[in-house]
Amino acid sequence: FEALMTQGQFGRAIEAAGELIARIPASIFGHISLSRALEADGQGEAAYQVMSRLAPRLQGDLRFLLAYAELCRRVGREPEARRVLMLAQRGNPRQHRILLKIADLYRDDGATEVAHIYYESAAAIHQPYGLVRKLAFESDAGLHEDGLATFREILAHPAKDLLRFLSMLNRVSVCYPELHEQVQALRQDARSALWNQAFKDPTTFRSRLQIALACRWLRDVD
Repeated sequence: FEALMTQGQFGRAIEAAGELIARIPASIFGHISLSRALEADGQGEAAYQVMSRLAPRLQGDLRFLLAYAELCRRVGREPEARRVLMLAQRGNPRQHRILLKIADLYRDDGATEVAHIYYESAAAIHQPYGLVRKLAFESDAGLHEDGLATFREILAHPAKDLLRFLSMLNRVSVCYPELHEQVQALRQDARSALWNQAFKDPTTFRSRLQIALACRWLRDVD
């Protein structure tokens, strides 16, 4: 199935998922796979129908609820996405992924103040990722003073913990000229940290190469 999806053979992937469901009607994996293939094939409404039939059986499954809410959002069913996420939050009140997805929904609806509350909650629970997401929102929403405070909080973290966020931090740093020197220091520290850690596998190398390219450290790539 995964090979068919990677190759873009969505029709055959739909058939494969359907065959699995025919053999094992209760297969959650089969239904989720069918939904993925249908959406990839441009059949968003059909994908939604497959997932909605699973929902009553998986009310307590966080991974399913997050995937279902994201699908609802993509196919234009925002109220259903919000309902699913609120349900998930009741069972997982300190799960930052739920808070961020709720924040994204309010952001897209233009409810800046409500979205900001949820980004702040996620940032308080999960750092530095939650802080970085909060900073991105504040920067795009023009909340300069809030963004400045968040950026300073991010800069207090070790450079090695911020490597995977450097591309975004570089993007928003132009909004905060007050922090130019601190951001340049972070870039230098991060550049050293990037290559001073041991390479564990090819995936690690590719990840570091992507970071170097995103930061335009072309000599490091050579």
